[in-house]
Amino acid sequence: MPDVKQLAPRLLKNPVIRKFLAAIEDFLKTRIYIEKGFRIVLAVSGGVDSVVMLDCMALVADKLGLQIYIAHFNHMLREKESDLDAELVKNLAEQYNIQFLNSSGNVKAFSQKNNISIEHAARNLRYNFFERTTRNLDADLMATAHTSDDSVETFILNMLRGSGLTGLSGIPEVRKFVKNVLIIRPLLSFTKKEIKNYAELRKLKWREDESNQLLNYTRNKVRLDLMPKLRADYNPAVDEIISRTARLIYGADNLIKELVKKNMIPVVVDVTPERFSLKVPILQTHEEFMQGEIIQAAWLKYFRLQPLSLSAVDRIMSIFDKQSGTQVEIGSGYFALKDRNIVIISKSSVIKKVKVFGSLPSEYRVNGYKIVFTLVDKRAVKIIENPEIEYFDYDKVGTYVEIRNWEQGDTFQPLGAPGEMKISDFLTNEKVSLLEKPNIIIVRNTYETVWVVGKRIGEKFKIDSETKTFLKAEIVQLK
Repeated sequence: MPDVKQLAPRLLKNPVIRKFLAAIEDFLKTRIYIEKGFRIVLAVSGGVDSVVMLDCMALVADKLGLQIYIAHFNHMLREKESDLDAELVKNLAEQYNIQFLNSSGNVKAFSQKNNISIEHAARNLRYNFFERTTRNLDADLMATAHTSDDSVETFILNMLRGSGLTGLSGIPEVRKFVKNVLIIRPLLSFTKKEIKNYAELRKLKWREDESNQLLNYTRNKVRLDLMPKLRADYNPAVDEIISRTARLIYGADNLIKELVKKNMIPVVVDVTPERFSLKVPILQTHEEFMQGEIIQAAWLKYFRLQPLSLSAVDRIMSIFDKQSGTQVEIGSGYFALKDRNIVIISKSSVIKKVKVFGSLPSEYRVNGYKIVFTLVDKRAVKIIENPEIEYFDYDKVGTYVEIRNWEQGDTFQPLGAPGEMKISDFLTNEKVSLLEKPNIIIVRNTYETVWVVGKRIGEKFKIDSETKTFLKAEIVQLK
């Protein structure tokens, strides 16, 4: 391929090339407010769309004073074919004299491990790579080669899936990616036919992904089967109609998102990487439509997964008025659990069984942390409000202990309580969630429960004026 700068003056005479470059330059200036020196990472797969994006961006980069990079992710799904894709993109980077960054990942293994589809797994791994790349390069923008055909297909897919208003807004031209980085789609106003025409005029080289012709992928069915029938049997302009509809919905969706963002704050609590909770009484003060949008927004914000289907949102809302313990599956390895006045949205977890016999003092590893038992001098005892540090009368506890999950029927007398109670009732009173309860650990001596770990010690084992030997227990989180 000849040097891109040498070809630019001659090509500008071609109306097709001129249209492409003018549209992309206008997009960068008026939609992105591009500035000289901006760093842009181009996601280049080796397919015709991304190769055309690379060519166009290379043609305008020098004029606008942009620094561009090429990023390629090998999904390892097509064996040698995937390697040939990577080789082509690497060669293109050399021909355009643009820095090339690449990575790969086992999509099939990731899909099986996380109980998600191949398409979803590929997207997760690919975008994780893009996130790392933009961060390492201190980039301003991440460009992907989505076309108007892709946006139409996404509209249809989300409508069939029932993903709600956000899903029907199509693919946005610009959206936030990570801190200080935007994702842009400079080719979104062009059809696949126009892009292929440009590539042929420019005599560009690209690779065809044969899997795009297989009808075992839903997106391919929409592209190869449904859309041709809609154009032939219903309306030849169906693509433009859907695109216009998606743009209108996108405008309405942006207004609604501001309301959702504001109303979500008092509803969503207890956020961790694996779950979040919804305050049902507050959520139910809103109209049913807004309830669904808040659930969807929280799901997208905290889990960064594909939008929930309408049926999944309905299943979550169906347990709002059910009794505690009611649970529904919502797909992708996640479930919703009613727990008093909240609903917990969580990744499916496994109860970590613990059963250890030992002696004191010593230390024991349990569920990602260790419990360290040490004998200390009276002067070292500092009673503070920290559930991870407790003190016991060693002579009352004894030498031998059992560390295990609590079980139904277990009892103990909590510190400060007048008598014994069931541990299940104690955990309920402490507002321990149904999700957390199965993994609560207790320490028992030969006869009874000494400590509900991280919650309360037993009244009978507290230190007092008669204590002679002091036992300190500390929970140490393991990295």
